[in-house]
Amino acid sequence: MNAILLLKQQHARLLDLFRRYREEPREPPEVRQGILTALTEALLAHATVEERHFYRAVTSDQTEGYLRQCMDDHTRVRQLVSELLARSPDDTELPGCVSRLERAVEEHLTREEQELFALVERVLDRQTLDALGSVMEPAYEEIQRTPPPASLSSETAYPGGLR
Repeated sequence: MNAILLLKQQHARLLDLFRRYREEPREPPEVRQGILTALTEALLAHATVEERHFYRAVTSDQTEGYLRQCMDDHTRVRQLVSELLARSPDDTELPGCVSRLERAVEEHLTREEQELFALVERVLDRQTLDALGSVMEPAYEEIQRTPPPASLSSETAYPGGLR
């Protein structure tokens, strides 16, 4: 599967999980907590695969500025996820935390899809994007099968930088 298509599918899933959380405010806490668990696990797996595979593969002089902004976005998202995970399901501040996270994620996804992906599609050919996607898809699935860490670092998957 094409790497950009794969990432867009993951983006759609994340947005759907946020929507489900927003639309089910009267559900029992365990249902809403299940949605949040699925959301944070999918979000962290997505960010990790992007950083380990996609960002590294598309790093160039043309993309470096976009990628630095995306990495900053990921750091911010990890910080917000950490705040969210520190709250109990009945915490009255939890919905506000989820809203802040959703806004940060939406801004990141918009920047990525409208700017970075458009540039990458001009620079890399379809074969290269397909090959990259064939590496990213099983990596994402493997991360999803791995239990999340007890605590979360705001560090990216490769803190040494893009190159």
